[in-house]
Amino acid sequence: MLFLPAGVERMRIISSSGNIGIVYRFSGSTTSDGAFPYGSLMKASNGILYGTTRQGGTNLYGTIFSCTTSGNYG
Repeated sequence: MLFLPAGVERMRIISSSGNIGIVYRFSGSTTSDGAFPYGSLMKASNGILYGTTRQGGTNLYGTIFSCTTSGNYG
């Protein structure tokens, strides 16, 4: 599987068979979950995805987030 940031509001997942799906939709730049996912996502040994956003969060400087492949945001 390949995990990709996809613009302002979502992260995509591409399976080995080429299917594309949305993993998570961010609320926007002025909310706590962030906006503009940036860089590659890392999949940890526990299966959780970790990444960053360029905007949003408490002070609007971006966020560090975790998400499962089924879209559970943490």
